[in-house]
Amino acid sequence: SAGDVAVSPAISKIEGNGRLFDSMACAVPTVAFDTPVNRESLGDLGVYARRDTADLAARIEEVLSDPGSASRGERMR
Repeated sequence: SAGDVAVSPAISKIEGNGRLFDSMACAVPTVAFDTPVNRESLGDLGVYARRDTADLAARIEEVLSDPGSASRGERMR
């Protein structure tokens, strides 16, 4: 993978979020909005943001500054 973190800001409550599976396959930690669909795909290994851009940015910063984030991505794979 070419990145350190994947971000998938989709907010649909009923449609699947196919990008999540690409992120999981690349073994990168993934930040997504907190929706049932995203939680079903990522489970406890996802990093979830409230549905606002400020919280999304904060969660991205959190993942980038956490040295253990890479292992989260590996476990997701």
